[in-house]
Amino acid sequence: MSVKNKILLAILLCATGCNTSNAASDDSIKIQQLKFKMLQRTVDFYASDSVLNPGKKKNVDYNRASNATELANFAKDLKGVAKKIEKFDSVVVTDKHQLEALKTQIVAEVGNRSYRKEMASYKKFTEALNKMVEEAPQDPAPAAAKEKETTPLVDASTEDKFTPPPTGTKELPETQLTLSAPELPYFGLNWWNGCAVALALLSLAVSIWPRKNKRKPSRSPSEKSANNQFAIAQNEHVVLINDKIRNLSTRIGELNEKISQIESQRNTRPNPDLQPNHHADHTIRPGDRKYAKTADNRSFDPSSLSTDPDNKKIFEITFESANRGSFVVTENREAQLFALDDPANYLRDACTYSTSPAHDSRIVTIKKGIVELRDTRWMIVSPAEIDFA
Repeated sequence: MSVKNKILLAILLCATGCNTSNAASDDSIKIQQLKFKMLQRTVDFYASDSVLNPGKKKNVDYNRASNATELANFAKDLKGVAKKIEKFDSVVVTDKHQLEALKTQIVAEVGNRSYRKEMASYKKFTEALNKMVEEAPQDPAPAAAKEKETTPLVDASTEDKFTPPPTGTKELPETQLTLSAPELPYFGLNWWNGCAVALALLSLAVSIWPRKNKRKPSRSPSEKSANNQFAIAQNEHVVLINDKIRNLSTRIGELNEKISQIESQRNTRPNPDLQPNHHADHTIRPGDRKYAKTADNRSFDPSSLSTDPDNKKIFEITFESANRGSFVVTENREAQLFALDDPANYLRDACTYSTSPAHDSRIVTIKKGIVELRDTRWMIVSPAEIDFA
């Protein structure tokens, strides 16, 4: 094999190795992403279990988690689920076979309570896990064993053979004789291979060496990939912190508003010793419709009810009598998006739901909630059942 051919072969092998390495790295990232999605889907199913989540009052916003530790922290209100997630996360998963083994372990753990298999969401849960395993990259097939074939360095059919000169032929002078190259020692082939690889690497380095900005060496693909992943994770972390700050600011504003309302009611509240206690709100008539921003302690404050359905009024209340009414989540899209910014704060006290909403979900009322006037507040005697589309 000529030196030129050896250089080309070395370059081809280097390129093939790089492609194989990048493909393996992409497959590994895909496997870890599917593993984390599998844990997210498991928390979602546990949240729909009324035994672990009585009354389904608490919303497990697992979509905000960026890793298994945060996911377990979000699930800490569910009985024993956080420890299960930590146990599943400790399982080493590097290929499709191990991902399928983790799926089998999760399904066995979840299904160890017979009533869960009767739940409507169990079938969807197992189908989602099976789909994740199907999406996993295929494991590399073992290379087929090949028998080593011994190829002669010189073809016997074309090997030059010595033919004695015909009788009477004059012998050429010594200076005109054609001398054959001396046979290389046994280490000669390895020496030439080393030279060929060195020349190939030198040629590759010269071809990719930056012609401009020589003081700034180019980074390897692995370093660029690591930097890109770090930048993406950092941006996601910043977005998550900004969301939490915005939600806290909104909550602080609402608390300040409630404090102002309480102080105003305290200043204007009549003396109960001087006036009789009338529980019925005489301003409410059958057929009246009012709007509320949120419920507090499973009740609506009469002073917060309004006849103006603005973009922050989430609940629509229709009164059947002066002491009883029903309510639904408004169809106003802007008000729904406002509620979805913090569903645990705006929806949890007045509604029940089995799945966690996305930020762009549409809220659908499945069953109306019921309120009754007790003392001075409209108490929620039956929460509304809602779903997310």
